[in-house]
Amino acid sequence: MDHLTGRFSVLLLSLLCVTLLLCACSSSVPRRRGGKLSDAATQAAKPPEEQERVRSERTRTRDADDEEEDERVYIRHHVAPVMIHLARGAQPNTVPRSFGQPTPSPGEEDPYTQRYHRGFLLSYDWTHIASNELDPSQYLTVGYSDFVMSRVRAFLGLHLGLMEGGPNTLVADGMTNLRQIGLEGNVRLYLTPDHTFMGLYGVLGLRWGELMWDYRNPIHVQGESDPISGDQVQLWSPYIGAGISLMQTDLIHIGIRGAVGLRLPYGITEEGFDNDVFPFAGFQQIGLDLSFMF
Repeated sequence: MDHLTGRFSVLLLSLLCVTLLLCACSSSVPRRRGGKLSDAATQAAKPPEEQERVRSERTRTRDADDEEEDERVYIRHHVAPVMIHLARGAQPNTVPRSFGQPTPSPGEEDPYTQRYHRGFLLSYDWTHIASNELDPSQYLTVGYSDFVMSRVRAFLGLHLGLMEGGPNTLVADGMTNLRQIGLEGNVRLYLTPDHTFMGLYGVLGLRWGELMWDYRNPIHVQGESDPISGDQVQLWSPYIGAGISLMQTDLIHIGIRGAVGLRLPYGITEEGFDNDVFPFAGFQQIGLDLSFMF
C-alpha cells in the first residue's frame, strides 16, 4: 500500500510540474501594437468623448521587424525554471539510532522508523511591492505538498491574488478589477526533525501568473473597430525566505513565514502594448500556512 501511495505521489507531483512548464512555454507571443501600456491606462481614464477626440489626432505605425523583436523579448523575460527534480517519490526514512539502542527483532515494529508526510497546504500571503503602482496585495494559495526527503518538503499549487492601484497612479486612474491567477512551487528545507512540536525551515520558491485588469473606460485603437476593455501581462516572481512551524502534529501543521523576492514582468501585454507600467521590482511577503496531512 505504501509503495502504491509513493507511486501516486510521484505521478501527481510530476503532473503538476509538467503543467507549470506547459503553461509557461505554450503561451503565444503577443502581437506588438507599438504603443505603451501607460498610454493605454491614460486613455482609459478619459471619458469616451475625449478618447474619440484624442484618437482622431494620433497615428500609429508598426515596424516590419517587430515579430523578431517580440521573440527576443519573450526569450529574455520568459525564463521557465526546471522543477522536475522536485517530483520524487516518498519513501520510508529511518531516524539515526543512538548508541546502545536495541535493534528490533524481525517482525517487530521499530519505534525509531518514521515515514514522510504528504498533504494539502492552504496559505494566505500579504505582499508589498517596492514600486508604487500597486497597494499591498493579498494572495490565497492551495496545493499539494510532499516530504520528498527526510527534511525536504516540495509544494506545487494554484494561487489567486487581489490588488488595487496605488494612490495617484495610472493604475488607479485607468485600471480596475486587478487580479492575478497562476501557479506556485517551492521547496522547504527543515532544520528541525518532523517529530518535534515546532519547526524551523528555509524556503525557496517561484510564482508564475497572469496579472489581469479591466480598463476603467474601454479604449479604441486606430484602425480597429472593436474597443479594448481589458488586458493582462505575465509575471515571474522568484523568492527566498524562512518560516516557523508553530504546531506540527500527524494531521495538522500551522506556521508563519517571511520572504523577499523579485517581480519579473513580461515586456509586452496580451493586447500588444509595451509594458511600462509594471516594472521590475522587489517585494516582501508575510504568509500564514495551514497544512492537512495524511
